[in-house]
Amino acid sequence: MDGGGRTRITIDLDDDLVAAIDHLVTLTQRDRSWIVTRAVKGYLRTDGARILEEAEAFASLERGEGYDMEDVMAECRAIIEAAERRQARKAG
Repeated sequence: MDGGGRTRITIDLDDDLVAAIDHLVTLTQRDRSWIVTRAVKGYLRTDGARILEEAEAFASLERGEGYDMEDVMAECRAIIEAAERRQARKAG
């Protein structure tokens, strides 16, 4: 995710978050930027990734790339029925 360049941004944080970050700065001997960057990267790997995946899924549906649920269910029923027939032949 390292694009090579860097951009400075300004954010407002609650005082308790800043205190926690500053405590981590002291403990880790890293700067605020390093701590916040790690936190954002962690978010992008978890919740952020899920949100991006869902947005892409919705965009895919909007482009008509989805499947009709009735067609999927019919295919599932056909697979189950075929498996049940095979099972019945084995048992009989």
